[in-house]
Amino acid sequence: MSRSRPISALLGEGAATWLAGLLAALVAAAAYLPRMAPGLLWGDAAELQMAAWLAGLAHPTGYPLFLIMGWAWTHALAPWFSPATALNLMAALLGALAVGGLAALLVHLLAEGTPGLPPIGQVALAVGGALWFAFSPTFWSQALIAEVYTLHTLFVVLLLAAHVALLRADGERERQRALFATALLYGLSLTHHRTTLLWVPGTLAFLALAWPRWWRSRQRVLLALMLVSLPQLLYLYVAWRGPLTPYLHQPLGNGQVLELYDGSLRAFLDHVAGTMFRGELGRVAPADRLALLWRLWVENVTWPGLLLGTLGALWLARAGSLAWLALTGTGFAAHLLFGLVYGIGDIEVMLIPAWVVWVLWGAVGLGRWASRRPAASRVVVGLVVLSLLAGWQYTTWGDQLDRSGSRSARAHWETILAADPPRGAVLVTNDRNEMVPFWYLQFVEGKRPDLLGLFPLITSRPEHANVVRLTEYALSLERPVVLIKPMPGLEVKLDVRPRRDPLWQVEGLAPLPERAPLEEEAAPQLRLVGWSATPERLRPGEPVTVTLAWRVEAPLERRYTSFVHLVAADGTGLAQSDHRPGGDFYPSDLWVPGEVVRDRHVLRLPARLPDQAVAVRAGFYELTDGQVKPLGQTVTAGWLVPASAPFEPAPADEVGVAHFANGLRLDTATLEPGDDGLTVRLTWTCVASQGCGPQEPALFVHLVPGTEPAPPLAQYDGPILPGYPLPAWPPGARTTAEVRLVWPSGPLPERLSLWLGLYDPASGARVPLVGGGESVRVGEVVR
Repeated sequence: MSRSRPISALLGEGAATWLAGLLAALVAAAAYLPRMAPGLLWGDAAELQMAAWLAGLAHPTGYPLFLIMGWAWTHALAPWFSPATALNLMAALLGALAVGGLAALLVHLLAEGTPGLPPIGQVALAVGGALWFAFSPTFWSQALIAEVYTLHTLFVVLLLAAHVALLRADGERERQRALFATALLYGLSLTHHRTTLLWVPGTLAFLALAWPRWWRSRQRVLLALMLVSLPQLLYLYVAWRGPLTPYLHQPLGNGQVLELYDGSLRAFLDHVAGTMFRGELGRVAPADRLALLWRLWVENVTWPGLLLGTLGALWLARAGSLAWLALTGTGFAAHLLFGLVYGIGDIEVMLIPAWVVWVLWGAVGLGRWASRRPAASRVVVGLVVLSLLAGWQYTTWGDQLDRSGSRSARAHWETILAADPPRGAVLVTNDRNEMVPFWYLQFVEGKRPDLLGLFPLITSRPEHANVVRLTEYALSLERPVVLIKPMPGLEVKLDVRPRRDPLWQVEGLAPLPERAPLEEEAAPQLRLVGWSATPERLRPGEPVTVTLAWRVEAPLERRYTSFVHLVAADGTGLAQSDHRPGGDFYPSDLWVPGEVVRDRHVLRLPARLPDQAVAVRAGFYELTDGQVKPLGQTVTAGWLVPASAPFEPAPADEVGVAHFANGLRLDTATLEPGDDGLTVRLTWTCVASQGCGPQEPALFVHLVPGTEPAPPLAQYDGPILPGYPLPAWPPGARTTAEVRLVWPSGPLPERLSLWLGLYDPASGARVPLVGGGESVRVGEVVR
């Protein structure tokens, strides 16, 4: 680019500049205004709608310039529009101005780089290029809601125009004026959005090529730095308005206040510097982010636009516009690199300046081609190309981006408030974006000032780290606590019940089962400390609810799935339940060592149940790419029995024949001799209050000669009650079992005795009797 034209030509005095800017702005406004959101929105937009009206603070870095403009605008339009609607309108009009400014900038670039192009051709291509950008989905989406990115884009366009002015300035004085204008624009833009800093490397490279001696004057450099720094005084707005912003100082009751901005110097510096977002740098998966950036690139410039912008950049290099290419190319690369490393969820809005650069390259490159002979026909072709790109974007995204029906935020909260939360209640959600519209209704419209709305990470304190910690904190305030929506999974820690839809009342912490398990350690990170089942007597085809209490011993780094299996005594599987305890709201990777979580499973029994006890087995696993990776081992919580199980309550005054150390009592023993053998009917009672487990002993019954223990003539070794291991017996339950002994061959002694006892089948060790001894004589047979 040459420097032959005076700087005044760049400042909008040419008819072509005004015409292109006006046409592009009007067309953009005509597309934006009918699709603009009509009122209250969610999340950041709702926060800005509230903060602008109240002259309050928004989230870091505070956006003081935007909020000052928003306060003046919303109050000026108060007779006609609500604060929410007025701020949406401001963003839309700023978007249209940014598009108009881009068209005006394109006229100057086309006039400078394509001298053979007639003015009407410059206007046509400039408007076409600006509308190509105007209908790019990311920018268009931000022009329909109360957001900061249309003003930021306007600043980007003005900064680029100021650089062009500096490049085209003639003489030291003109260059110095352009430099100071650029510095002031930098300063103002920094009071709005800090990503303006991404242009600094490009600007330094630009100055090195366009005006190598610019830094030789210390006075000039100091004045430029002063012009950048002076607007930063607007950040004093944060220190001034922070202590006066009502939603930053939420009353908790009993004289306590939740301070979201304490007015200290540290709070001011952290807010202005955006310290809370530093952790997002580098917290991305490069492969996933590259795929996202490529998709956004294609969506915002289109596939043909990719080629057009590439050709435009090559033309700039070939034409020797190195200063301009250094500025725009470095700026483009800086934004893409930032998008590659910054882990925030809405990264697409940070990339809007990159698409501005791409459109500039593409439109100027097309203008260069159109300036050749025959110019008129080439202009027509170029206009058709840009019109097709703009039309493609318009038809592709127009209906998808339409926010004219966006009334869900107000409707959602009107439904919640119509459900009549208890007076003075704490309303809890897991999502900041969902809560902010309520703050707007509270602090702007004065609705339900008695309520307190909280969400996780409202501060950086541990008690606000997630929705469970937050709800426990809310319960400590001794106010009613209400979840504003169902949050499946929170029952692992909280006792909740439905109120009027969509509210859920939090009664307190979840009650935990206290029945001791037979086995505890599932994994080094988890220990089973309690369990229960309802009902405890199983019926075919009916559901059974198994509740487990897991104590967290060490952090869990994954989101694990828990399981419960019901297994008959013979190993037959009867029912299974698998789910992720905590769901999406309190999954296992949020659990804290030392806490106990409740894990509830509902299982449906088969239509036919075997006459056996049923083991309750539980554990955890991780499901990755369809592969099950167990976490530790399966543990047996305990046993359940069918309703038809042969147990009945034992009389309270029963004495019994023998008491074993494991809590089992032999109540009666009846001997019935027959022709071929002896039937022994034994009545047993589990007298231990916690059950007679955890071990399963074997029963021996010996028929011996005489009255003292001796080598048996006939014997039984096996389960006490087949199908019902001793740990499955309900405490206080009585049952009767039969043992059959076959007479040995040959002559028998005149007197025979029957002795029995219990032993460990693995080691052979006897279970001792309470009064001493290892076996008991329960009867005799006289032949």
